[in-house]
Amino acid sequence: MDARGITFGWLVLASAGLLGGCQSSTPAPQDMARTSLGTAPADLQLMCASAAAGPSGVDSSRILPTSSSQLDATNYRVDLDAAGSRFTCLIDSSGSVRSVTPATAAATGVAPAPAEAG
Repeated sequence: MDARGITFGWLVLASAGLLGGCQSSTPAPQDMARTSLGTAPADLQLMCASAAAGPSGVDSSRILPTSSSQLDATNYRVDLDAAGSRFTCLIDSSGSVRSVTPATAAATGVAPAPAEAG
């Protein structure tokens, strides 16, 4: 193979690499978690994170919502990570926190402790 053939081969490989790098890996809007109608609105997730500060003993700035789901027309479940400990928060659409429990208690069916008003 002569120098022109080698140069042409490298150009083809380089352009294929550039085209491959330009393809988007972003999921379609209906596949994005934040656009799903079945998740809790962001403000309710943050309210749950604040409410979990007391039971977890962790500063609310270190508590992050990890997932959420709509339970029925007015209630949501928000899963939280409180500096490595998992908690589950039940909240209604008006922002009233119904309960905050360790995730293991929620998974085993143990009755949740009522949230403190405040």
